[in-house]
Amino acid sequence: MAPMPPVHHHSAPRHAVVAGAGLIGLATAFELRRRGVAVTLADPRPASGATHAAAGMLAPIAETQYGQESLYPLMAASAVEYPAFIERVSAASGLPSGYRTEETLVVGVDSADAHSLQDLAAHQRAAGMHVDNITSREARKLEPALAPHFAGAIRFPRIIRWIPGYSPHP
Repeated sequence: MAPMPPVHHHSAPRHAVVAGAGLIGLATAFELRRRGVAVTLADPRPASGATHAAAGMLAPIAETQYGQESLYPLMAASAVEYPAFIERVSAASGLPSGYRTEETLVVGVDSADAHSLQDLAAHQRAAGMHVDNITSREARKLEPALAPHFAGAIRFPRIIRWIPGYSPHP
């Protein structure tokens, strides 16, 4: 498949330096190149930092924090835009991405955890996010290896993952 032609914008710079060649730096460089900007990547150890630490997750609901409400619209918009971005990268490279969506389960081990989970879920719902309270029976159905006793669980139905180092060929 032929690479996508660059998108030209009159106000775009002609050259940019991107510091960091991990997932975010490479994504930034890719989009800049697509827009016709020459890019220099600067990183002494490419793809060795946060790319692997975050496990490739884009989790706008599971990653919410109190006091960061101003970021929620950006987090939600990023989750909406990400599938199209992945399609562009796959089309340009001719390679599968390792992209997938999954649900995520968060479990509280004691009553304090369960209370905190319920508070966080209420906060997330008030911000328009989709979070499910689930019973211990439902949680065990989703994850049979859970410890015998836990105090509560919530489920995030759609978390986006990119699998670092993914290859369809072993």
